[in-house]
Amino acid sequence: MRQVAHHVWVKEILDGRYEEKEGWEPNLLHTGRGPVSRVNIIGTLLLSNEQTVLDDGTGQVPVRAFEAIPGLSQVEMGMMALIIGRPRMYKDRVFVIPEIIRAIDPVWAARRKQELGDVRPAPVIEEKVVAPQPVVSDNAAEVVVSVIAGLDTGDGADIDVVIEQSGLGARAEKIVNQLLLDGDIFEIRPGVIKVL
Repeated sequence: MRQVAHHVWVKEILDGRYEEKEGWEPNLLHTGRGPVSRVNIIGTLLLSNEQTVLDDGTGQVPVRAFEAIPGLSQVEMGMMALIIGRPRMYKDRVFVIPEIIRAIDPVWAARRKQELGDVRPAPVIEEKVVAPQPVVSDNAAEVVVSVIAGLDTGDGADIDVVIEQSGLGARAEKIVNQLLLDGDIFEIRPGVIKVL
């Protein structure tokens, strides 16, 4: 039996908790609207960091097609599109594998905004106890940021090189992760970071 494709915001996909199931049971993404195994999202198709993403104004989710997708030839970058697909996770990054892509009239995006509402649902509350985040020393964080800035020639800095050249050892990776969480730096593509 085919699963229902739920109407959700991209932000709900990005903030959801992914759960892999065994056997033939579909994997689930737990969102503020409940568990979903297929999504129906509307947004603008963009090319970002050499990958296709769908942006609905709440966030950008990568769209990865591993086979021919019905409707893909009629959709161009920058067009408003409807995507029905399955959320997946690889290396802690959520993306959508599209089953159907259709170019649509922007009126439908406005209709979807009315349907889902301007106020986004509350984020999913984790069921497990989360360990407290380690406190990062401002001085160590400044060292990491200055190393990133020094290595960045416009294309970002490799995370492994930043960790190595910071001279902070194992702490450097924790500091990089904390800076990413805090929004002080961002990952422009896997393994490459940049200072805001």
